Amino acid sequence: MLLGMFLLHYRTPVSKVSVGIDGVCGEDTPPLDLREMRIYAKEVRRTRDRLLRAPVTYEEVCVYFEIKERTIRFTAFDFEPDRVKLLVNFPQQFIAGSGPFLSGLDFPDSQIAEIAEKNLVPAGCLIIMDYENLLGTIYPDEVPVFQQWVLRVFH
Repeated sequence: MLLGMFLLHYRTPVSKVSVGIDGVCGEDTPPLDLREMRIYAKEVRRTRDRLLRAPVTYEEVCVYFEIKERTIRFTAFDFEPDRVKLLVNFPQQFIAGSGPFLSGLDFPDSQIAEIAEKNLVPAGCLIIMDYENLLGTIYPDEVPVFQQWVLRVFH
């Protein structure tokens, strides 16, 4: 009898649970137009299915970089508070992403330094690159504007 009640309990439909992110203003922030790219933030609704439990629906802020008809997405995980603090205080030591990377240039003897040197990237820039090619550059005069924009999105 107890087993029957257990099985009956899990056959009933369960409503979805919503989990909100407090303090994120992704869509309220206007897009940032730089020389080589357009940057915007968008809240994306995701649902995670779980075994024998109700699925969880949550919203995640994603930052999109449009570079030469290519769109590159970075998730909120790439802009955690520690990384945002590093971006604001030491932008040349910042790195984010797992596919295409957004990074500073203070990584001597690395693939990042080789690609920056090969493409004659000036010092003080942030670059977006995949493993072999330079995709875009945020120039030194645009870095403070980008820092303020990131702070507005992830305040």
